[in-house]
Amino acid sequence: MTSHASHPAIIKRLKRAQGHLTSVIEMLVAERPCVDLAQQLQAVESAIASAKKALIHEHITDCLANGDSYDIVKEFKAVAKYL
Repeated sequence: MTSHASHPAIIKRLKRAQGHLTSVIEMLVAERPCVDLAQQLQAVESAIASAKKALIHEHITDCLANGDSYDIVKEFKAVAKYL
């Protein structure tokens, strides 16, 4: 497995999302208002989207720069479906 410079930041974002998701579950059990739940779910969604964006951008920037033309196009097509 290749180590990437952005992975520690991505892990941090995902742990933040995990914390927000745990809060949502606790809020559901406590029967908190739907507006509060929606706000926390938005935070989860935002943290995950941010982590995905960082991962894909790094892949495009670093990983694709080291391949041959055919591999670069193939890899870009594979990762582009997640944008």
